[in-house]
Amino acid sequence: MSKKSKNKSRQKQKKKSRSKRQKKTSTNQSMSFGKTVSKGILTGWSGIVGLSVIVSVLGFAFLIYPRLSIAPGQTIEKLNPFYTPFILENDGYLPIRDISFTCGLGSVILQNSDKPNFSNFGIQIAGTEIPNLRPGKKTSIPFNRVFSKDMPIKSADITVIVSYKSSWLPISFTDTQSFKTSLNYSGELVWTPNDGRIN
Repeated sequence: MSKKSKNKSRQKQKKKSRSKRQKKTSTNQSMSFGKTVSKGILTGWSGIVGLSVIVSVLGFAFLIYPRLSIAPGQTIEKLNPFYTPFILENDGYLPIRDISFTCGLGSVILQNSDKPNFSNFGIQIAGTEIPNLRPGKKTSIPFNRVFSKDMPIKSADITVIVSYKSSWLPISFTDTQSFKTSLNYSGELVWTPNDGRIN
């Protein structure tokens, strides 16, 4: 065989070998790209599924967690705010049950007195327990047994304590709201929020 023929044969073999290596490299790159894309898709779906689970759990917690609001009702006795009933409303999505009330006295000053006549004790309002309160419904909390009509009040601050149970959660809850007295434009002694919101 001549030298030219040998050189041509070697060049052909080199070209074939180079072509095989290029094809193998291209195949490996394609497989690597495919694996990367698959991992990316799986990671994306895992993130979406995880986020959906978190949103579902938070939504369920928001649905079953009880929420109450409490506010003073219409004034009945001009100088005795304890005759004003408080209005309790179930702002949650589920019923609450076994509701009871306590009036915590911070300081009470009677008319014709300059110092507190009563302070720092709580009064459980017996006989006012409510077995059930449906969502969106209201009930009144009477505190007129705390002070009689012949004991006019000069000023007072109290904490309304509401204890209850959820219809779904096997635990008890306690919400509190503080109020203080102030004179309105009609000269009535009314309750106003002391801390602005329920805790």
